[in-house]
Amino acid sequence: DNAQSTRNRYIGYLKSIMEFGVEQGYYDVNPLRRWKPGKEQRRKSSLTLGDLRKIQEVAAPHLRWAIEVAWNIPVRPGQDLYGLRFDQHVRFDKGGIDVVHSKVKRSIFLRCSESFMHELWERQHYHKSGYLIEYCGNPVKRMDKSFSNAAERAGLKYGVIMYDIRHLWITTALDQGNEFSVVARICGTSVEMLYQYYYEPHADDQAKMMENMPNLGEKRERNPITLSI
Repeated sequence: DNAQSTRNRYIGYLKSIMEFGVEQGYYDVNPLRRWKPGKEQRRKSSLTLGDLRKIQEVAAPHLRWAIEVAWNIPVRPGQDLYGLRFDQHVRFDKGGIDVVHSKVKRSIFLRCSESFMHELWERQHYHKSGYLIEYCGNPVKRMDKSFSNAAERAGLKYGVIMYDIRHLWITTALDQGNEFSVVARICGTSVEMLYQYYYEPHADDQAKMMENMPNLGEKRERNPITLSI
């Protein structure tokens, strides 16, 4: 009953072990040599900006700050996000942060808002670990559980993970009409990936296009449609 992605990972691990056994001469043929991973269904995020604010309202202080960092620095949660340090990555003289998109092996300088940089300036003086995100003076590696628990307290009826903040940031940036190339560079992805997984034409644009398409129906008088709200 596990998800396809889970099955792919575990059978993939087993296939690698079998291949190692063949290379070492323990047996002649890898019984999984012809196995191919099944197609995985990409996870769809339901998180909205309003719901994210609801989560912030009920979140513990360290999680509330982590959400703010993840929103202002839309890198992938993991080492790219939780590994950020005040002494190594924050550039107060330039008003931004040096970030690394490890998945695509790309480093960029990310200019941040003045208010966020001011918050970083204050927090550097009392964060004990030296990391932008910490809990009880120690760095963290994951926050999905605490984020999910806060979402439950906020009354959300669907599951969330920290990656949803990055997804929401990208969709919001695109909805505001920002250049695809700029969004792609900031987030460490490609324009093609944005079109494939994030971009959706605005409802108004879709309605206008459908209205202007040639009509093949019979011409007849129609009463205006009244929508009740």
